[in-house]
Amino acid sequence: IYKLDDFSNKVNWLKVAEYDFTYVWPWKIELGNLDYTDGPQIVMGVNKSTYFDKEVNNRFFVFNWDGEKLYKKWTGTRLGYYLKDFYIMDLLSIKGEELVVIDKNQNGEERLLIYYWLDFGFQLLAESEIYDIIEDVKYLDNNLLELTYNKWGKKFTSRVMVKDGWIIEVD
Repeated sequence: IYKLDDFSNKVNWLKVAEYDFTYVWPWKIELGNLDYTDGPQIVMGVNKSTYFDKEVNNRFFVFNWDGEKLYKKWTGTRLGYYLKDFYIMDLLSIKGEELVVIDKNQNGEERLLIYYWLDFGFQLLAESEIYDIIEDVKYLDNNLLELTYNKWGKKFTSRVMVKDGWIIEVD
């Protein structure tokens, strides 16, 4: 982990800490603030088994960062069925940023799931309809995402929002 030394006129990165995560096979790392109480969190997509689920699978690990050291915050077994990808976004006007997940079910169909941090874990806030393949998710504005997906063999792009526990298209 590096921080930018902004006391000089040139770009200078200072090493703050070093961790070896090769045993968890990380495939994505995002920085966010899921709860706004413990400072920033590092959310890591990992590919491994856990104590309660021996199957190697994609999972989330969440670490708090205090400016000097990482602390384990949440290393859950799974969210949804199969984690394909995730994004951290300040999508809604609730405390903390949300975790936007592309989830794949046992039939290979995909959906968006939106979680928020509640005390000691993630709480499902909303889910979308089923899509064949979700290609991309982009933040547009408060409670507005751009979703690119394939359905019935055709590519679509639409704007979606959270309403009453569902992610619905608005155009």
